[in-house]
Amino acid sequence: MKKLFLALATVATLLAVSCNKGNTPVNVTDADIQGTWTVTSGQVTFTKNGAKVSFATYAQDMGIDISEMSEVELAMAQQIFDEVFSANAYDINSTITFKNGVVTIADDEDAEAGTYTLNGGKLTITADGQSVPFTITAFSGNSMTLFVDGFEMTAGLAPGISQLKEKGYVFTTTVYLKKK
Repeated sequence: MKKLFLALATVATLLAVSCNKGNTPVNVTDADIQGTWTVTSGQVTFTKNGAKVSFATYAQDMGIDISEMSEVELAMAQQIFDEVFSANAYDINSTITFKNGVVTIADDEDAEAGTYTLNGGKLTITADGQSVPFTITAFSGNSMTLFVDGFEMTAGLAPGISQLKEKGYVFTTTVYLKKK
C-alpha cells in the first residue's frame, strides 16, 4: 500500500510547478470526486529564495560534505538531483478511485487502498498511517488538480527535511487528474 500511496505523493513531489498563487482551494463535494481518475501528469518545485537549487547548495544546507567528491561524482549527483527535483513534468500511469471515504490508488502492477476525507477543497488521503493533505485547486467535473506542500508530505518520511523550509526552500507538488 505504501508503495503506491508514496508514489502518488512523491510523484506529486517529483514534478515542477511554481509556488503558485493558485493553490487556493476550490469548493467541491464528495459526490463531485466520486469515481475513478487517471493521473495524467504532475509537477514539483524545489527552489530556494525563488531560484533553482543546485546539488551543492542543497548538500551544504543539509550539512553534507562534498569536498572529497570527484568532478564526475559531483556531475552525476547534480544530474540525479535535477532529474528528481527539476523535472518540468512527470507522467504517471496510475488511477485513483474515490468511493464513500475509501481511496484506491492503482498502477499496472499493484493496487492499494486507504481512506480519504474531504472538507470543501481540502482532501486528506491516509494510507499505512501516513496522511497527506492535498488542496483541490481546480475542478471541472472531468478534471481535477491537486496541490500539496512537499514539506508536509514528506515530514514523516524524511526527518530533517523541515530544516530546509527554515532556510528559505519551497517544495511543492501538483498532480493533474482526468475522470475516466
